[in-house]
Amino acid sequence: MQELRYFVRSAVAEDISKLCAVRNNEQLLRSYLKLQDNNEVILAIAESEDEDRVILGFGVLK
Repeated sequence: MQELRYFVRSAVAEDISKLCAVRNNEQLLRSYLKLQDNNEVILAIAESEDEDRVILGFGVLK
């Protein structure tokens, strides 16, 4: 079995379409990004290290 390699980073506006593939709620995700811009939360995403850069999941840290 091949090891899944990934990294965690803060989300940016360009991630919206990929985030919607994980949770189809663009309005909610944009609200998280706005809160992140105001330094109220961190919208963290786990992204695969392969060439496809698939978002594996995300979390909101307060």
